[in-house]
Amino acid sequence: AELENLRKSLRELQEKAEKAEPLLRLGSPGKLRALIVRNTASESDLNLIKESISADASEVQKPVASSNALIMGNNVSKESTEGQEVTVRSQDGTVEVPGHSAKLVRKLQEMQRVLQQQLQQLQCEHEKLNRENQVLKQALMSKAQESADKEEAAVREQVDYDELKRGLEAAARNARDSRYLALMERERRIAQVTRLKIQLEKAQRKLKGLPVPLDTKQYASDT
Repeated sequence: AELENLRKSLRELQEKAEKAEPLLRLGSPGKLRALIVRNTASESDLNLIKESISADASEVQKPVASSNALIMGNNVSKESTEGQEVTVRSQDGTVEVPGHSAKLVRKLQEMQRVLQQQLQQLQCEHEKLNRENQVLKQALMSKAQESADKEEAAVREQVDYDELKRGLEAAARNARDSRYLALMERERRIAQVTRLKIQLEKAQRKLKGLPVPLDTKQYASDT
């Protein structure tokens, strides 16, 4: 039963290692950077892989420890032959374990070592992604602040432009009003001068004893 458990654990570890290998190949800096930009869920994926590998390492330690206890336990004597079997005798009885069980233990230990290396590699990649994320976040915040400052400056310029435009329009209206008033004043003064000239001509004709025509237009021809 112990040997069957070891074989079963080995098969499970091999399957999990095969599933994790494609994900590890994605761990190149360029590809991981692209994954971070496209999808911020990459960190959670790495955490899941780390947890899976940690669980695998724990599962490996159990059968390895059990095998070591089986092979190297207290009050256990081993008799080896030149063939393919090793007989382990304990106080509880005799258990026969195939000779390749030691190889299986070594293979499990090697699998544990590989999984630990993969876990360390993923931890390094995870830390690297965290640093890159921080740099990207800072760059994004700086860009957002720069955009906000530019937008605020554009709003201020638009307000200043609108105020200047209103001032120019008001000045133009005042100029038109001033020209109209000046024209009215000129016409009023011309009319006043005309009346004074007519009055002066009437007075001169009276002094000369000339008749004063009712039509004032004749003053110009008579004088």
